[in-house]
Amino acid sequence: MFTKTNSNSVFSLSALKKALFLICAAPLAVMAQEWPNKPITFVVPFPAGGGTDAFARPLAAQLTKQLGKQIIIDNRGGAGGTLGASLAAKAAPDGYSFFVGAATMQSLLPCIQTWITTLRRALFRLQ
Repeated sequence: MFTKTNSNSVFSLSALKKALFLICAAPLAVMAQEWPNKPITFVVPFPAGGGTDAFARPLAAQLTKQLGKQIIIDNRGGAGGTLGASLAAKAAPDGYSFFVGAATMQSLLPCIQTWITTLRRALFRLQ
């Protein structure tokens, strides 16, 4: 299939060896990067002292011990958790910002907002 002397071949054996070397060496370059090398941020979409915050703080303390890097808790309460979720969604995708929220809140909120909008439209039609 591949020969050393056939120059008409689409792939030469030396090119195949180079490509195989690059494919095998690429993960080593990624593995050489240390994580974390800067503080990690937990974005909590509720004010301090709430249930989600009470979950995030012990988690952050334990991870700080294990990773050796500070974990910052950024409480961004407001709009039913939408402000914090929006901030986390717009954070740089570098692996240093995490959203700590309730799955039920994030899945139900769009449905509730749609229902409220529909209810308002129906009420205005009645008047």
